[in-house]
Amino acid sequence: MPVQIPVDVSGPLTYHEMLKERQKLLPASPCIGHVNLQMDSFLASVNADELRAVCRQLLATSDKATQNVFTNVARTRMLRQSKKPLPSRESLFKNAHTNDPLPTQVVYDTLARARSIFGVGLGFESLHILLFLIRSTSGLRWELDSKMEDALIVLDADLAQAIQSCKEQVASKVATNQPLDLEAYRHQLKELKTAMEDIRKETDAWGGEFPYEKGLISINGWRL
Repeated sequence: MPVQIPVDVSGPLTYHEMLKERQKLLPASPCIGHVNLQMDSFLASVNADELRAVCRQLLATSDKATQNVFTNVARTRMLRQSKKPLPSRESLFKNAHTNDPLPTQVVYDTLARARSIFGVGLGFESLHILLFLIRSTSGLRWELDSKMEDALIVLDADLAQAIQSCKEQVASKVATNQPLDLEAYRHQLKELKTAMEDIRKETDAWGGEFPYEKGLISINGWRL
């Protein structure tokens, strides 16, 4: 049964006066945690590019507190993403046993997943995904100017960005007196470096071009 909002009717009221009286009795703002129905329709229907534009404009014009809330919500969501299972290696490449392996959409989706995680400041939480992709290229050979080489160039750039995110993550924790598991961080970096060096040995053996130069330089240039 709908709740009745009382209105003083001691004298004749016009329609607009009645609306004003009712408005005085309504809450000044909606409850926290509730998404307006029309806004929810927008979020469910808008395409990804438009939503990105809205988010960028929101962050560019908001105060620091709003930016921090957005970042914290994003990190909570991406932390869940980081714990989801990885795809099978078999799903990553077609023609894996030839000199022309082809990266599948799974490769690009996995790269996007890692990028979204280190992009919100969770660099170390993204490293196991990138490590998985590096190890998955072991045993493969590829031609210059191929789709495989293009995918590895993207992976290498993401490696460098992920290491930068790790540096900022450590600096942020130090600045805010948060606990640091340096031993675990160093272990992750060592695993990543070893995997890239193993691929260097393989590519040198078959005359290929080492694909992870930027990533390896980023790790070698950082003493944690």
